[in-house]
Amino acid sequence: MAEYFQAFGGAVQTTAFEPRRFLADGELVVVLGHYTLRLVKTGTVVDNEWAHAVTLRGEKIATFEGFEDSAKVVAAFTG
Repeated sequence: MAEYFQAFGGAVQTTAFEPRRFLADGELVVVLGHYTLRLVKTGTVVDNEWAHAVTLRGEKIATFEGFEDSAKVVAAFTG
């Protein structure tokens, strides 16, 4: 996961990352939010809603699932 975020972080500038709601049920935490990115190479801006579902075991992340409108991101990168 760290490698993905490092590579993605080099290609975009995050201008907003806003967790808006936190929902918890036992070890499962779901976070709903919004982000705005600007692609470094083209200046294209992407506004997107997202959801992250994280399962915690002890103090560690056991699973992570990310949901977003990936078509917006692909369109921004592919023009």
